[in-house]
Amino acid sequence: MKKLLVFFSVGLFVFPCLESCKKFMNPDEEIPSYIYVPACTFSADTINQGTRIQKISDVWVFKGNDFLGAFPIGAKIPVLAEGNTEIKMRAGIKNYGIGDLRAIYPITQFYDVNVDLKRGEVVNMTPDFSYFSGITFIKLESFSSPGTFLTQSLSSDTMLVSYTGPEAMPGQGACAYVHLDSTYQVFEALSGFPHPYVQGAITYLEINYKSNVDIAIAVSNGINDVRTVCRLKASATWNKMYAPLTEALNAPSTLSNFFFVIHAVAANNNADIYFDNIKIIKQ
Repeated sequence: MKKLLVFFSVGLFVFPCLESCKKFMNPDEEIPSYIYVPACTFSADTINQGTRIQKISDVWVFKGNDFLGAFPIGAKIPVLAEGNTEIKMRAGIKNYGIGDLRAIYPITQFYDVNVDLKRGEVVNMTPDFSYFSGITFIKLESFSSPGTFLTQSLSSDTMLVSYTGPEAMPGQGACAYVHLDSTYQVFEALSGFPHPYVQGAITYLEINYKSNVDIAIAVSNGINDVRTVCRLKASATWNKMYAPLTEALNAPSTLSNFFFVIHAVAANNNADIYFDNIKIIKQ
C-alpha cells in the first residue's frame, strides 16, 4: 500500500512536468523569425546637410514599441513574431569612436517598415537613416570652396592648406591638410566667428580625418576657457568620428557662444594631418 501511494504521488508530479515540457518545446512557439542587416545607408541633402558618408556601427531594433536590443551591422537578429510586423530601427554609433560608448545617434530618426516574418526564415533589411527634420547645422565645412571657417590661433606656428592630391578622401574633392616637422611643430585652428549655443541642446560634431598623430578637439569661449572634447586617434586610413559636444558646452558653466578648436603637435618631428567634412549639428 505504501509503495502504491509513493508511486501515485510521484506520478502526480511527473505528468504535469511532462505536459509543461511539451509546451516549452513547442517549436511553433519558440522558433524565432530572423532579420539580417548586412549594411545600412544614409540619406542627406548634400547642399544643406553635407556629405552622406557615415560610420553607423549598430542598429537599435524595436518590434513595434518593444525594444529588442542593439546589434552590430552584419548581425542576424531573432524576432519572436511572424506575419506582418512593424520593425523600427535607430542608427547606432560609437561616441568618440570608443566601442564601450555605443549609443543611438540622437539626431537621426527611426527607420520604420512593416515586414512579413516567417519563423525560422531570414529577411534581409538595409535600413536607410536620415537626420531629423528641423535640426540646425551650425557649421558645414567641406573645404571644396575657397576659404574656410577655421582661422589659425596665436599658438599655432603653421596653417592648414587646401589639398586635392592622392591622399584626399576619394570622391570628396579638396580636404584640409597640415604638415608639421621639426621647425613647425604645433597646429591649432579655431572658428573665425563664435557659434551660438542654447543650454542643454543636443549638439554633435562629425568629422572625417586621416593622420599619423593624434588630433585634439575642444570648444572654447575664445579667451581662456578651453574644454577638451576628445582626441582623434591616429589613423592611416580615412576615418569618421562622431563626438557629442553637449557635456563640454554645459560644464562647468554653459557657453552661450563657443568656438570650435582643433589642435595637433608633431610626433617624431613629422606629422601629416588631413581632415574633411566637418559638421556641427544641434537638435
